[in-house]
Amino acid sequence: MVTDEITNPVKKADRGLMIVTLLSASAVATSAAAPTRIASELTLSERLISGFDGLWRHLNTLTPQALALNIGMSVAVAGVCWLLVWGSRAGLFSLLSRAPGHDGEAGRASIQKALRLTRSIIVFVFVLAAIVMIGGIWGVDVFALMSASLATRLTHTLVTLLIVLVITAVAFETAGVFIGYFLTRLKARKSLDLRRVAQIDTLGPIIRRTLQAAILVVGVMTFLSQLGVEIAPLLAGAGVVGIAIGFGAQTLVKDFFTGFFLLIEDVVAVGDTVTIAGSTGEVENMTLRYISLRGGDGTLHVFPYGEAQIIHNTTKTFARYVLDLPIALNSDIDQAIAVIKAVGADLKADAVFGSLILEPVEVLGVDRLADFGATVRIRIMTTPHERIKVGREFNRRLKVALGDAQIAISHKGAYAP
Repeated sequence: MVTDEITNPVKKADRGLMIVTLLSASAVATSAAAPTRIASELTLSERLISGFDGLWRHLNTLTPQALALNIGMSVAVAGVCWLLVWGSRAGLFSLLSRAPGHDGEAGRASIQKALRLTRSIIVFVFVLAAIVMIGGIWGVDVFALMSASLATRLTHTLVTLLIVLVITAVAFETAGVFIGYFLTRLKARKSLDLRRVAQIDTLGPIIRRTLQAAILVVGVMTFLSQLGVEIAPLLAGAGVVGIAIGFGAQTLVKDFFTGFFLLIEDVVAVGDTVTIAGSTGEVENMTLRYISLRGGDGTLHVFPYGEAQIIHNTTKTFARYVLDLPIALNSDIDQAIAVIKAVGADLKADAVFGSLILEPVEVLGVDRLADFGATVRIRIMTTPHERIKVGREFNRRLKVALGDAQIAISHKGAYAP
């Protein structure tokens, strides 16, 4: 018993010391875990403030030599990123410039227009990379400013959006280049006549714009879906808006379908000479909504297809130059007709004008008699766009030949519709 009484105080003291040690270790562990838990619960704004505070403390510890080194490295990173942006833009421009149909100022302008979206994406990517690298130089971990889950989600979203943008841009520009290349190869075929080439020139830009618009719509929808936007309500709303527009803009819809069938059925094409609502000119541009004519005096006439109910096309397949020539009553009409036929035969055999005349010059005979003379009608069938050129040369030669034959033209003059 005495021994127990002597040893018990020692054991009690050991047990007390063990309890105190365990409590101290638990307190230390708790105090070490507390900052970790609090740090993980910081908001983004608190992380930004903490990051800037750390940056300020880091700057205060830098020596002048280290500060100059950081500035130099930052400038170098920015310069390298700028060179990469410039080099990638120049490389894309050089690559697309080799495609057929992009020669000259107009071709370079079209390439610059097509590369706008790609340039924006390239600049965004390299600016983002420069920010991350320059932040690392100055001791700022951009991704550490965010929570791990937020950084992961943001990185995944940014990468996905960049992939969508790059694919959309590449598809957009590839479609334009491919269609231009295909149409250029198609027009180079010797079996195509000028009429078919004109139709290709008319439909080509419309096909390109339509395909590129479809690619942009798909790209925008995919972009919005990756941002978490519900696409189904947007599509439903677009359908409702489309129906409302269809009812409220029936004239616009009518113009659209009229233009579509005019282009598909090859009623008129760019380069044709037509008359619409009393205005005559060469077709300069055609869209799915309107047609533009350039008059002989330079006036541009623009007609929605809804107003172009009747189109007079004088250059469809072929053209005719018609001349009503009044011969004086005291002149020999048979001799005059013989001279006209001889001039027509010479013009048909000419090396320059012969290929422009499709059939021998027709002298239809005396069309009418009047007090001023006998009117002889002459008709020349030409290629679609050479009617005026052939007619002017025929008139010049006929005037000389009639003068040599001493055949007088009536003072009323000739009429060439």
